[in-house]
Amino acid sequence: MNTRTARRPNGVFKKSNEYARLIKDYDKIPKAVFAAIAASALNIAFCEDDLTKVNNALLNEWKVLHEAGIVPQKPIKSEAEDEQ
Repeated sequence: MNTRTARRPNGVFKKSNEYARLIKDYDKIPKAVFAAIAASALNIAFCEDDLTKVNNALLNEWKVLHEAGIVPQKPIKSEAEDEQ
């Protein structure tokens, strides 16, 4: 079985989801670039200099996407969750 295209829970493929299909050449863009774009966008959206809040928002969104079956990777805990 090809692990790159193996079925994941909820019919999600490892390298494909509804957002990936929207972005032309998704598979050519490094993950680090996506991470930087996401952090930058959240930083702008929140008008936040506190990068801990941006980090927690990124991790929360990861959790939401995982629970919705959009990404199969389980999220790690944010600093806010660790303090509880």
